Amino acid sequence: MPVHNEEHVIIRSIKSALAIEYPLFEVIIINDGSTDNSLQTIIDAFHLKKIDRVYRHFLRTGPVRAFYYNADMPNLLVIDKNHTGNRIP
Repeated sequence: MPVHNEEHVIIRSIKSALAIEYPLFEVIIINDGSTDNSLQTIIDAFHLKKIDRVYRHFLRTGPVRAFYYNADMPNLLVIDKNHTGNRIP
């Protein structure tokens, strides 16, 4: 789920995605360089911690800055990356 400057609606959107009744799924949030408090809002609401994670650059996108995760919510991963908009570096 891409996120860019959606501080006021993002938590409701993530909770809706996490409420899906499907046996195995992962919600991946990609913070695309938000300039508001979108990322911090997500981190605070879901008690996420920055983690080290292997990243292989298969997709053409802006540089990935960090990964966030909470072991109590194993089906939620947040990726923070530089904003590139529609242009590919």
